[in-house]
Amino acid sequence: MSLIIGEDRYMKKSIFLVSASLAAVSFFAINQPVSHAASFQTLKVKNYNPIAYHPSTFRSVYLYNISHTAKLHNLKNYPRTTWYVSKKILMHSSLTGKNYAYFYVTNAKGDKSGIVWHGYLTRGVNPNANNANSTTNSGTNTGSNNGSTSNNNNSDSTNTSGTVNYSNDLSRQLAGYFEGVKPNAYLQKVANKFQRYANIEDPNKPWVAAQDFEDMVTSNYPDIWRAANGGFKYLYDHQSKTDLANFKAGRTSFEAYANKAILADNGNSSFRSYKGYQIGAYACPKGSKGYGQGVVILVDGIIDGDED
Repeated sequence: MSLIIGEDRYMKKSIFLVSASLAAVSFFAINQPVSHAASFQTLKVKNYNPIAYHPSTFRSVYLYNISHTAKLHNLKNYPRTTWYVSKKILMHSSLTGKNYAYFYVTNAKGDKSGIVWHGYLTRGVNPNANNANSTTNSGTNTGSNNGSTSNNNNSDSTNTSGTVNYSNDLSRQLAGYFEGVKPNAYLQKVANKFQRYANIEDPNKPWVAAQDFEDMVTSNYPDIWRAANGGFKYLYDHQSKTDLANFKAGRTSFEAYANKAILADNGNSSFRSYKGYQIGAYACPKGSKGYGQGVVILVDGIIDGDED
């Protein structure tokens, strides 16, 4: 009988120790930064004074919590809401191995907030905010379009904003890969600023260049940001360090290198996918720190602006 009692005491003690260990592990895990456990890790955060944005699509788009581990709200359910961006967050996904830019947004009441991929939002107050009868049909176009609608491939109605000045031959070559596009001096003027505003000092963080350039465009050229709907294409996007090294060593042609960035874009687009678009393109020249970096700005429609 004493042996059985001893075993019973031993089992109770073991169960207590296991339970205590599990509790300690749980407490430790809960109090660790979420980025260590989640598939998304925060790389960079930039704060803004709140800027008005609204959805650029009416399909299901979710706001996530700050660690990107849970869905909070579906923007499709808020067709007239203006969202205010106060942070831009660069996150790395361990699932895809890629980096993504997110906006931290809050509604006017301040009772709904979360992060959303920046490409799903367009700068400006929601045009449906005061229209109770507005629909969520993004294909509806009321009133006269005055010939300035998207998908207008009539070259006579396209304003190329004067003479296009490329900063270097590689930029001209990059723009030339796109079939049926129309060079635009205003877009080119902004694209030419890429090397000046992009952060290309750290070769181990090439994605930062794109983020800093986008920050400049959203602040100084909101008309281009809206018209392009955030659809800027970067040469390093979807590339690996090996791809970059092969390009710099001459083992990969510039066309093949650029084509991979475009081909891997959302929807598997190609150089032939943008006929009738306006274009501005910049590629950092050979010998520069940013060689292999660059940007292509594509706008479906007419855009004109000051060429400062």
